[in-house]
Amino acid sequence: MTEADADYAVAFATPVNAKGIIQITHPFDYHRGASDFPVDLPVRSHTDALVIFDDVFVPWEKVFLCGEWQYAVTAVYNFAYLHRHTAVTYHIAWVELLVGLATAMTEYIGVSRAANIREEMTELIYYLNTMKSLARASCIDYVVQGGLAIPNPVTANVAKYFYANNYHSVVKIVEDICGGLLTTAPTYQDWQNSETKDFMDKYLGGRADVSTEARLRILQTLRHYPCLGTELDVNNIHAEGSLMAERLTIYAEARQD
Repeated sequence: MTEADADYAVAFATPVNAKGIIQITHPFDYHRGASDFPVDLPVRSHTDALVIFDDVFVPWEKVFLCGEWQYAVTAVYNFAYLHRHTAVTYHIAWVELLVGLATAMTEYIGVSRAANIREEMTELIYYLNTMKSLARASCIDYVVQGGLAIPNPVTANVAKYFYANNYHSVVKIVEDICGGLLTTAPTYQDWQNSETKDFMDKYLGGRADVSTEARLRILQTLRHYPCLGTELDVNNIHAEGSLMAERLTIYAEARQD
């Protein structure tokens, strides 16, 4: 920020239901219905909102920044130091799930030993373990600021950048393994229909010892996976800071070293 941006150098805390706060939310667009195979675990997600502050009263003790534009970058940095690290660490679990589903799919359709599939699975394993190694390294090589140990800002940003910059390539691999059936597979209602079930068994089956239903359930799980073409697909790039924000932080922090 520059001095010209002082009017926008504002940070404060207020109850979400304070008078004057207007939230314009988009619909919760996830639906699991009769067309889906039944599952035991519920699906969790969230919605977002455009938040309008229409003459909202904020007590002075809840104001952290009010026009002090020269401190705005410090406030953002303090957020980014920790949040870039948390971003890559909590996404590790998502990627583990994605790798597990891809592994199951290769086994279900009997191609796990094919050379091209092994190459693609190696890429997934490399991606996952690089994320883990960078996240761990940022903790081991911590820095101390204000008496607090925090993840190394350079390594943490490298970890988040690696994750976000390569994520869609990983999704491409999973989609390649699954094939077009990922989007064209018939529904649970078709599976229950006595007139169509035998055809599905005949043409959509994989290995002889794996049921067609098992394959269809894996495909359904992947279709509902939040990272395949939906909200989290975008968040992986832009949440916790864009790719350029991470590059800028890496450059700035490396110069200080």
